[in-house]
Amino acid sequence: AAPAAATAAAPAAAAEQPAEPQLWVPLKTTDYIDFDSPLDAPDMTFSAWIFLSSADRTPNIKTVAANRWAGCDADAHHNGFALYVNEWNTDNRALKVDWGNRVDGCAALSSDPGLIPLDTWTHVGVAFQAAADGQPGVVMLFKDGQMVKRAHCTRVPQATIGLRLGMHADGQYGFAGRIAFPAVMSLVVTPDQLAFAMKQTTAAGMRAFADAAAGKTLALFVLNGDEEEPLVTDVTAAGHTGRPSPSLVKPAGLPKPAALPTPPAGAGAAAAPAAAAAAAAGAG
Repeated sequence: AAPAAATAAAPAAAAEQPAEPQLWVPLKTTDYIDFDSPLDAPDMTFSAWIFLSSADRTPNIKTVAANRWAGCDADAHHNGFALYVNEWNTDNRALKVDWGNRVDGCAALSSDPGLIPLDTWTHVGVAFQAAADGQPGVVMLFKDGQMVKRAHCTRVPQATIGLRLGMHADGQYGFAGRIAFPAVMSLVVTPDQLAFAMKQTTAAGMRAFADAAAGKTLALFVLNGDEEEPLVTDVTAAGHTGRPSPSLVKPAGLPKPAALPTPPAGAGAAAAPAAAAAAAAGAG
């Protein structure tokens, strides 16, 4: 079933720009990066910095990341999630996420139009909290470390289709611009925690955040990597495709601590993820 009516939070403050030099990969609607694993879990958060290019104003979905096919069939190909900019057949710059379950292949939550600026580094994220203890599941959209929409949801995680950065998993709706510092975490972050992760805009900073969340990270990687953790690329007629070296992708099913540690002083006081999820479920 479609999610419950969503509630908007206060307007997000301007984000801090990623530190120079920026590590990013250009995507020209035919470019993408594939992962062998779906990088999905009942409780999960995906986030990334994006730079939506004004050079391509085609009224089409611009996919940030997806481990599902485009479309609305209620089947295994449409489980998982897809995070993208622009609602279907528009250039409205809304941030939207689709997901699937056993009865609805394209349940969705969208921000208001115009949320994502052009030619500006913007931090985006989506978090899914599975139903538990009589509480319904919750989905939340984030921009620049602040929650902008949330709703109840019922979702089936993707089990077989690998996550694709910059395009839906069936090759549709490529991104136009740049993507940097993507992260997938097997927990539901609070806004403060996501804002803290957002500010760790160096390879070392992102890895330090992953270490602080030991056992809770499905994957954490930095585009273009470094000599120790290279991004393996394959330049083809279809564009630049690549697969990170296996050392960059941690398997799902790691032991989970009770909660993500609180960020250091000055990063914002973070509540426990479970408490944030319960609050979201009660208000969604």
